[in-house]
Amino acid sequence: MEQRESLNSAEGLRKNISLDEEFIQKDLAKISSLLEDEAIGIQRHKNPNLYIIKRTRLKMVEEYLDLIKAKYSLGGPINNLLEDYTEGLTVFETLWASMEDSDFTFGKPCKPFYNSWHYWLILSYICLGILLEVDDGIFQKVIKIRDRVPTPDFLLDYLLSFKDGREVYQETIAGNQFKSLVKLLKEKGADLAAVDFNKYLIKQWFKDYKRMGWEESHMDDYHTGYWSFETGAIVKLLKIDDGSLKGIPYYPYDLVHWL
Repeated sequence: MEQRESLNSAEGLRKNISLDEEFIQKDLAKISSLLEDEAIGIQRHKNPNLYIIKRTRLKMVEEYLDLIKAKYSLGGPINNLLEDYTEGLTVFETLWASMEDSDFTFGKPCKPFYNSWHYWLILSYICLGILLEVDDGIFQKVIKIRDRVPTPDFLLDYLLSFKDGREVYQETIAGNQFKSLVKLLKEKGADLAAVDFNKYLIKQWFKDYKRMGWEESHMDDYHTGYWSFETGAIVKLLKIDDGSLKGIPYYPYDLVHWL
């Protein structure tokens, strides 16, 4: 099994996989206990049970993404990622069903939008759903999650338009930090080629990634991989010849070509 990214050792990636799996199991047990307390009217913590459950599920959605990235970086079979994806999506769907409109309303005057963390999670699950070619029934859950806040966003709706034919507006939602990718898509359109993504990945992608609030995790032991799933999803949807992108940092070549 050949690693797909070498910024962490195989030992380090295996350790992170074990940690994520452990965190997920602990979170599931925590949620189960809190639900039991809620059912019988017991409040053991300063914050309400349902609030803690929401925060825990939000953390789990990210933990599943970290687990997928670590397994992909390690070089494991891609079909093994499907179970983690569907389990993470189930948690995501349950979380979103419990959210109130106020959870997505920010600013003065108040406007509905996804913050950068929500946006990154939604974008990641959309792109992984495309790359893993999940069936339509599963992908409908992704669409429902995106549409919880129907505020237009060019990138999210561009990706989903290939699935449901939705109209794509020019606006970008407040949490979208991938403005440079949006600009590239708008400027090039159907003329996009591998050379455009080569330039974007080398010169811009990591800046956008950090603008989302993420640190340079390769400086720490807990590094699961830097992957531009959105670039891979766009290349796959547009059927772009990406031979020249193989080996380019952040590009998930094997994920684009696994079927």
